[in-house]
Amino acid sequence: MRIIDDDDENLNGPASPSPNVSWVILKEQGKSAFERGDYQCAISKYGLALQPDRNCPAAERQILLSNMVAARLKIGGPAQSEAAVENAKQCVALNDRWAKGHVRLASAYIALGGHSNAACNSLQRALQLDPGYPSARDM
Repeated sequence: MRIIDDDDENLNGPASPSPNVSWVILKEQGKSAFERGDYQCAISKYGLALQPDRNCPAAERQILLSNMVAARLKIGGPAQSEAAVENAKQCVALNDRWAKGHVRLASAYIALGGHSNAACNSLQRALQLDPGYPSARDM
């Protein structure tokens, strides 16, 4: 599986940190970047954490991909929306029983536009998995 990421600009250090840098550290750096509104940096950090040599467990991979989707949707625009859909599909492929992954996929489809059936199907799946999930119910 190819992870879509953007390593072209990184304001928190080198674009490719040493393989000795843990995926956990990169995840936390991504979270910090997201919280301060540096969504491009967050995408880069999450993408680096997903590299195979970092040995990130599948349960965390789905969270990292979900976080990448959120960052891409914050940036906006057609290219980011397309990449968000791909990241969300990868997230759902890792665990199709995680409601949040389906909500992220629906959000990405909505941002992309012209995919209302796909967005609706993703939301329906999220509600099947977790009928009380607030984000799915509010969309």
